[in-house]
Amino acid sequence: MPEAELRVFAPESPGHSVLADKQGDGWQLAALPGSQGGYHWLLAERVESGKVLRAATIWSFPGKGSSPQGLLQTPLAGLDLRPVRVPDKGAFRENSSWTFRVTWEGLPLPGQEVLLETENGSHQRFVSGSDGVVKVLFPADYPADAIDPALGAVRTRKAYLLSVAHEHEGVQHLSTFSQFYSPALLRERSLMWGAVFAGVGMLLAVPLIRRREKKHA
Repeated sequence: MPEAELRVFAPESPGHSVLADKQGDGWQLAALPGSQGGYHWLLAERVESGKVLRAATIWSFPGKGSSPQGLLQTPLAGLDLRPVRVPDKGAFRENSSWTFRVTWEGLPLPGQEVLLETENGSHQRFVSGSDGVVKVLFPADYPADAIDPALGAVRTRKAYLLSVAHEHEGVQHLSTFSQFYSPALLRERSLMWGAVFAGVGMLLAVPLIRRREKKHA
């Protein structure tokens, strides 16, 4: 089976890529020379008999970097799936809607089924519109015990995967985009107030317990 290649695209030159160095089962990653860091587009691709497999993500390197909008608005040839925009700060969050675009040879690909799978076990299906855009609503699928009160919702994260398939001239194309999503911030507030109310409840219960002890003494 042929090995996959990983290409790295910098925000300053979204149409140009550099091959990442292979290191064992993975790759050694670094911001491209001349880049100020920030978001880079990573694309792993493997071509085998009758199939073209792609896996993409967006990754932030240390440094302010340029706006990632150039990367997000520059689809590659073949089957491409990428977000229309990414969060300015933090991560994608459950219960929030984000748009993604499906293109074929740089043009919108309408009526295409896009599948969402999350590390928390959710599966959803969406269909791209006439402009190739699909609106994805991230499910509220974080269990209450998955949010560490010490770390909070901001630092809690799980992976998600979007995938799309397309056949052209007998060749199967499969492209994916993966990133992380976090619990809704309201979940963190609910946990905080839940802890406060629980503490207040315990304080209110203390006099009642003492009264009962005196009554039965």
